Amino acid sequence: MKTAILLSLLISVTSFAASPSGRPRPPIASPDKFATPNIEVQADSRWTAFGAYLQRVLDRVQAKWDLEIAQKKLRSPGTKVTVKFTLDDTGDVSQIAVPDSNAGEEASKACVTAITAAYGAWTKDMKAALGSKQTLTFTFYYR
Repeated sequence: MKTAILLSLLISVTSFAASPSGRPRPPIASPDKFATPNIEVQADSRWTAFGAYLQRVLDRVQAKWDLEIAQKKLRSPGTKVTVKFTLDDTGDVSQIAVPDSNAGEEASKACVTAITAAYGAWTKDMKAALGSKQTLTFTFYYR
């Protein structure tokens, strides 16, 4: 019982971390989902112990995606793009795929571009819990 309460508290605290814009993040929907208003992340539930790292990844992706949308003047309201990729223990991204999209090609490319970056090496604790790589799925919602 104490573990469940502590995990719930950790999730609540992590989910309300401020974004670079100063806006609070919405609550995490479940232990294996992190989100912003426009991006939902599906990840192994073991990530809840490393929510700060995953939140930094999500913040960078959101910022890069916002920039891509602004620079390319993309408008695709009501569409979504799902991007699946591997993040390894060095923080590098590989095996990027778009398994589902009802947006145009440029809108899908903007989502892939937003993910493509190096996010920093994992800690020893992360490697022990997560292994050497993890598959993550980000779903981008154009509104």
